[in-house]
Amino acid sequence: TSTASTGYGSDMRIKPDLTHFYDNIYTTYSSTGYGQFGGTSGATPCTVGHFGLLMQMWHAGVFPGFGGGASVFADRPKSTTAKALMINNAYRYNWKAGGSNANMWRNRQGWGMAHPGNLYTNRNKLFIINETDIIKPLEKRTYELTVPPGEPEFAATLVYIDVQGNPAVQTQHRVNDLSLRVISPSQVSYWGNNGMWDTNSGQQGGPDGDNWTAPGGSRDVKNTTENVFLQNPEAGKWQVIISGDEITKDTHVETPALDADYALVVRGVIAAAPPC
Repeated sequence: TSTASTGYGSDMRIKPDLTHFYDNIYTTYSSTGYGQFGGTSGATPCTVGHFGLLMQMWHAGVFPGFGGGASVFADRPKSTTAKALMINNAYRYNWKAGGSNANMWRNRQGWGMAHPGNLYTNRNKLFIINETDIIKPLEKRTYELTVPPGEPEFAATLVYIDVQGNPAVQTQHRVNDLSLRVISPSQVSYWGNNGMWDTNSGQQGGPDGDNWTAPGGSRDVKNTTENVFLQNPEAGKWQVIISGDEITKDTHVETPALDADYALVVRGVIAAAPPC
């Protein structure tokens, strides 16, 4: 066995973003045998390989309305979109069930293990914003999406690129703050990441939190990845709201204004064409 890095970050951000096996990873070593490797150096390339499959699926047009360019390099998704897609469809360990996964807390698994199979299975019920929408300070963008009857899960993932923080301030690395909020057809509000991570156990993490979002809450001021994961969602029109709560640095340099862009992936909805 070997060891691998775990979270949280020094400012209590949820890290890692994704997890993978860290020991006894076998691969070809010679023409007659296999070798093994592990640690973060094993988990990372395994995850990168899954992202390679995501890029190939995108290029092949697996996700309606995207792909089909001259090469996989010509029409690949934005890095934030790739990250949001993989997190949104990841396999998540249930540490609440005990057993061998009892210590797979949020600070150890992040948002789960990359799962290209889930991406493919869910391809026709995804709503995707590939950094095409821009938000200014204190603005809000609202998306109305329909959840069909009998849908087993609803999942919304927001990812945005932030500028570097001040290394001298270890309690807060985030600079800009974009937030995710979801409102059900019956007006139940869910803030991104609410109830899904342990904020009480300090740097070592702990068993509090859950794989499913708790209703209510307030905006997450730490993380640049936010999720709302729900079981057995109510059928009907849902609102997904992105708010530019604190934008002090320009991260959308294509325009002269102070603004930011983001990736948004929503699963469990009637897929809509991407905006023009």
